[in-house]
Amino acid sequence: MERPALSNSGGRVTEQQENTSQEQDGTAGPKDRINKGRALIGTQGWIDPDWRRLAYPNGLSASERLSWYARVFDTVEVSSTFYGIPSHATVRTWRGSVPRGFTFTVKMPRLITHGPDLMRSDPELASFLSTVNELGESLGGVLIQLPPWFGPERLQELSQWMSRLPASEFRFFLETRSPALHGSALSESLERAGVGPVTTNLNARPGEIAISPSAHAGYIRWLGPRGSLIASGRNPISTGEDRRPDVETFKQDAALWASAIRSQTERGVDVFGFFSGDYLGTGLLPAAYLSDQLGQAVDLPLRPSATPFMQSALIDAGYPRVDPPSSPRSTPSSDDRTAAQGWFL
Repeated sequence: MERPALSNSGGRVTEQQENTSQEQDGTAGPKDRINKGRALIGTQGWIDPDWRRLAYPNGLSASERLSWYARVFDTVEVSSTFYGIPSHATVRTWRGSVPRGFTFTVKMPRLITHGPDLMRSDPELASFLSTVNELGESLGGVLIQLPPWFGPERLQELSQWMSRLPASEFRFFLETRSPALHGSALSESLERAGVGPVTTNLNARPGEIAISPSAHAGYIRWLGPRGSLIASGRNPISTGEDRRPDVETFKQDAALWASAIRSQTERGVDVFGFFSGDYLGTGLLPAAYLSDQLGQAVDLPLRPSATPFMQSALIDAGYPRVDPPSSPRSTPSSDDRTAAQGWFL
């Protein structure tokens, strides 16, 4: 039996969901048997430096940024966990900063994923999962990101390690960055372990989403120029390949992604999607645009001084609304001339 969609239950499969699914398998009609999935679109983190100039209101403290973000988007990928295991208190603060129904995904620390032997990471893995478990129903999934040098020679190690993951308690997704690792052998290992594959704009054409029947969810990551090169093991500074994005191409691609995401959610599959901080400048606008394409319009506030610079770019991207930002502490001033400098850097 396929694992039921998450909907509003976080990263775990609850007993109620299992019972409901069993009842539906036996008695419900085809239309009743499928609960519509959720399209959860956001960004990879909420502390991008450019956001302070482009979107965050003046006077907004670092501790208030997540609350501000959660008023715009309903999900976020926590990338800071890649660099270290947060404290329990920090995770509880994250959960207390967002409204009910907001969903986190968390990136597994590189201490685990980038080490010489995955099988020796049990203590760190247990510590990490215990910590992020503080998110409760707000936890939508755990992202496992392997480095570019993790190749097919370590597939057996990866398969054994994934088979030990508590996939019945947490929803795991695997991103591989070595093209040589892709293939049927990896797909079979993922399916046996109940781990979902991650789709990126590096390994898939627009609109192609890898879905694992056991995970019953999709996970998409859009990487900008810097992230794309780093993911492939190259340095964007030394190669001189740090290119600006093409807005027209993004609009065409977004239509394909939106159609594919809708197709999956109508089948009861949840689809997570996160834009990197350097995708189309900040990740904010493409996330807002794709949300609009999915019929989930968001109110993305921009700094007043960003309006003249941003207006043409917003219109070109098909997202012309510019709303005044709000802050729980203060009303931002309009004299910050550096506000718009984060676009297309």
